[in-house]
Amino acid sequence: LNGKRDRRHRIEHSEGPAEADFGRFSRGGIVASIQPGLFFSPNRDGRYSDHLRLGTRLAFGSDAPMTGLDPLAGIYAAMSGPRPLDFDAAVRAYTLGSAYAEFQEQIKGTIKPGSLADIVVLSNRIQAVGPQQIRNLKVWKTFVNGKIVYEADQ
Repeated sequence: LNGKRDRRHRIEHSEGPAEADFGRFSRGGIVASIQPGLFFSPNRDGRYSDHLRLGTRLAFGSDAPMTGLDPLAGIYAAMSGPRPLDFDAAVRAYTLGSAYAEFQEQIKGTIKPGSLADIVVLSNRIQAVGPQQIRNLKVWKTFVNGKIVYEADQ
């Protein structure tokens, strides 16, 4: 248990709720836990922006081993399709949104003093490339709690 009375309820795989259910998420404070890469196709409309418009918190993940662990593929999926999320919203759902869902937003999900410093260094500025190129970025280094846990041969 998280030691708190607050229970941040969430619905896993909440990829395609019925129209009437979108409002229920926000009114109930339910986190929409979604894996953008799991059911991705270029024509599929994840309707993530509908959740955000209504004030629902999004928590993105990979749902490995079904889709692999690569969050870049999920960011690409969230930024593609008929109603894509913008870059900031997609990354926020993967970082701060997921940290919030597990009561870790004080130490995860943002870069600030006192945070765990879980950071990746990519081959290019992710904001400088379009959604199509995000999947092709290479991870050069991965830091977990401020320590290098992966370093690519460059």
